[in-house]
Amino acid sequence: MTSPLDGIRVLEVASWIAVPAAGALMADLGATVIKVESGNGDAWRAASRRAVATFPGNPGFQLDNRGKRGIAVNLNHPEGQKVVRHLAETADVFTTNLVLGRRQRYGVSYEALAAADATAALGPPDDGVAADPSITADIGTSRARRANRDGQLTADEACGDERGNGHA
Repeated sequence: MTSPLDGIRVLEVASWIAVPAAGALMADLGATVIKVESGNGDAWRAASRRAVATFPGNPGFQLDNRGKRGIAVNLNHPEGQKVVRHLAETADVFTTNLVLGRRQRYGVSYEALAAADATAALGPPDDGVAADPSITADIGTSRARRANRDGQLTADEACGDERGNGHA
């Protein structure tokens, strides 16, 4: 029996929760998902939350990255950027939550991938940031506890990523 995404190749250059959760769902549906991590690994891999502190590793990371292949690449090095661009050229879908400046610096902006004839590019809008604080504000679920030094309200946890997973 074939799955809906059999034969689809996804390249994921993302960390933390929402984009990796979307990649896990694509893998569940049969896509081949390749997750690119830095040499230090995705920060979510090492994160420890009170609720999961008694489990080995990070079950949240494991859940959001199930069914994927992985590669560690130094995107700050030209050779690492070349590897990721090659992977993007062979992918049907590219997902990321890198901000525009990093995508440009690493050679994986929409313009760079389109010029390399990559099939698809998905990610945050080029003028925005797809990170927990911005998602929290966008979806109206900020659980503000205090104002930071700049007077901006901050949330008490990664609720934007958590809510984003429900809609991935």
